[in-house]
Amino acid sequence: MKKVVSLLFVAGLFLAACGNSATSTKESKSTQQEIAVSAPGELSTLDSAQYTDVNSSDMIGQVSEGLYRSGKDGNPELAMAKEDPKVSEDGLTYTFKLREAKYSDGTPVRAQDFVYAFQNVVDPKTTSSSSHRMDIFKNGEKIRNGELPVDQLGVKALDDQTLELDLVAPAPFLSEILTGTPFMPKQEKFASEKGKAYGTSADNFVGNGPFVIKG
Repeated sequence: MKKVVSLLFVAGLFLAACGNSATSTKESKSTQQEIAVSAPGELSTLDSAQYTDVNSSDMIGQVSEGLYRSGKDGNPELAMAKEDPKVSEDGLTYTFKLREAKYSDGTPVRAQDFVYAFQNVVDPKTTSSSSHRMDIFKNGEKIRNGELPVDQLGVKALDDQTLELDLVAPAPFLSEILTGTPFMPKQEKFASEKGKAYGTSADNFVGNGPFVIKG
């Protein structure tokens, strides 16, 4: 992938995320801003399960958005998570409600897309260098070691807008962890159709972040 890429930024999405007035958001929905970004090295992929370098990770973070994102002060803030999750008394189960959002191809983001993405990272067949990051979830370590199938990962879609995470131990810093690149959603149908080509170019990728990559 080219070192210099263009990013299209839909201002309306940014204004909505920052809590500006409905009037300002409405007026800005059709506004697009384009910037050119020069990376110090080649981008290896836009696949959150396959990246191995900082440049690719940074770019994925611009064109995808997980449950949380890092705020200006470095602290996690709500992103795809509509509100703070409900946490079980034992601190092991987190239930998230997702805000309504779409990928760059217009399809809605679903809770199942998070399940698919996380399973893809931990699946031994994927050989992801980030597979150990899924050890925080129930059965994560056993799955990446080939002892259990991927559908046993402690991540469930209760419905299109509700995601449940089952942890192996209480994680006070879960919100910080979930800002990481491996925890981005992946549009299941598109990614499945693209196969190994997914994330290898702008045409082979769709994201749910504020930016759309070109070039």
